[in-house]
Amino acid sequence: MISLNFKLGAQFARDLPRCRRCAVLSFLGAFGGCLSYRTKFSSLILLFVLIILCPANTSASTDGALILERANTNENVYSGGELVSHLRGNVVFRYEDMRISSDEATWWRKAGKVHFRKNVRVDRAGDIITCDQMRFTRDRNMLTAAGQFRYQDSAQITFLSGNEAEYSVDKKIFTVRGRPLLVRKDSTDADTLFISGRIMTYDDSLKVATVTDSVRITRGSLLATCRTAQYFTETSMAYLRRSPEVFYEGHRVVGDTIDLHFGEETLKSARVVGNSHGRYTEVAASSNDTSVTYIWSDSLLLTMSDSGQMETMKAYGKVHGRYIEVAPLSNDTSVTNIWSDSLLLTMTADSGQGRLEAMRAFGNVHGHYLEISSVSSDTAITNIWSDSLLLTMSETRKLDSIQAFGRVISRYFAAGDSARANEVTGRTMVLKFSEAGKIERAHVSGNAKSIYYIEESDGGGRNEASGDQIIVSFVLGRARLLHLRGNARGTFFPNVN
Repeated sequence: MISLNFKLGAQFARDLPRCRRCAVLSFLGAFGGCLSYRTKFSSLILLFVLIILCPANTSASTDGALILERANTNENVYSGGELVSHLRGNVVFRYEDMRISSDEATWWRKAGKVHFRKNVRVDRAGDIITCDQMRFTRDRNMLTAAGQFRYQDSAQITFLSGNEAEYSVDKKIFTVRGRPLLVRKDSTDADTLFISGRIMTYDDSLKVATVTDSVRITRGSLLATCRTAQYFTETSMAYLRRSPEVFYEGHRVVGDTIDLHFGEETLKSARVVGNSHGRYTEVAASSNDTSVTYIWSDSLLLTMSDSGQMETMKAYGKVHGRYIEVAPLSNDTSVTNIWSDSLLLTMTADSGQGRLEAMRAFGNVHGHYLEISSVSSDTAITNIWSDSLLLTMSETRKLDSIQAFGRVISRYFAAGDSARANEVTGRTMVLKFSEAGKIERAHVSGNAKSIYYIEESDGGGRNEASGDQIIVSFVLGRARLLHLRGNARGTFFPNVN
């Protein structure tokens, strides 16, 4: 009968977890012999006691426990009031859902501390951490890595690296120091995102990286700098704060804050808020003519096409836009300034390069167009006030037309001769320019009125006219011919010598 009792107990012990087995066998050895050989219920009593000592919920027994799975050698010494294990060769620990391995380790059992050395690796739900050495503290629930720290997520898309790092096990937060770097690969590896700074934290639960001091973000032709940034890996959003600045394909934007939205392969949009300033540069491949567009505003939104080229620039609040054309061969320069409540720039693809197509201004618009000729000392100045304004550019990046709508007032004069300013008013106005960027024609409609100074061989004079429409023709930037249509009225005042 006693043989049956021990067989049943031994079989039950084999089915129990290893952490309980020793206690069960010790109980059998100590108390099994005390039972009566004639007690027919002895086996049942033993099993009942085993069930009490070894509860069925075995998972709770290992929660929060640091378990040594294996090591080639284990040297135990008693030091400082506790047992210290020196482990070598294929050292493997288990802690909750983590597996920690190394070539060597020192384990302070009572303190719950382990110092891992050489080829340290942590595996957790597909994520991998590697480093030269690592310290684990059970009370703080913290891993501290030193020397060539590397982390990669289970999808092998997000990578972290640095000289040293701390990892909060329960919060799943990394703090990386010593040249921290976050790498985010896209599906094609064409434009990999790199983020660096002085200190970086990465929340693996929220999938967000926070970088401070000397922040630098690069992806393809994009370079962004600031003092503080956050990057969300799942939404591909980057929030730049404290002196942000972004360079993209030769263009530049700055402001109080900048938010970047990345697509799978390219930058999709950039939102600038507070003291916004943007610069858009174009260089014609065939002629080397250069045009530069500047924008100052309260806020600015940039959008990109699927190919990654600039598509639109939208400015809001106290907008000032400036468009400069420079022709190196002729040294002619034209400068267009626009002040308005809002401004929209649209670009089009031109032989693989973005080209400014149009500028649309809305609300309290004031346009100022300046022509500087290298051939003569003549400089023509055009001012336009209206409710809205549309500027279109030719394929050669020259100003093609200016269209003004709503309570239009335009004044045109040569530099130094503002007293003889040509003036037109009406509800709409269209100015057309030549390929060289010189004004050719002005068409005003809707209760149109004009004052133009005409130079003739006999002295010329001042012409005042009104009608439903007024059309003014220019030669070399000077008014030469005026047409009136509908209810035409006009008076000519000759110059008096």
